[in-house]
Amino acid sequence: MTKRKFSSGSASIDARELKRKFEEAKAQFILSELSLAVTFCEIAESTRDPERAQINRANARRAYEAAAYYLQNVWVTTAEETEIQAKMRKLEGSFARLDKKPSPARVLPTR
Repeated sequence: MTKRKFSSGSASIDARELKRKFEEAKAQFILSELSLAVTFCEIAESTRDPERAQINRANARRAYEAAAYYLQNVWVTTAEETEIQAKMRKLEGSFARLDKKPSPARVLPTR
């Protein structure tokens, strides 16, 4: 396989280096989305407002699904893989707890 260089003005980037940086950016995006999902879950779990909990749970689910989509085809380091797995386990537990919380439609109004 021969190396191809991408040239833009005075910058010249090796195709392999560009691919490595792209994979690194995908891994960081996945980790960021998982961190965002964890934050939304923490907010949802800590609120007493069922509507706010449901909104934050939905936001957490969207962030989780975005991360899961990009996980299908990404190269990660061992450290990144360990961090991704830990966050996904944490999210699975959070989603399980949130699924047990009542939704706004099931909550009786308080006086």
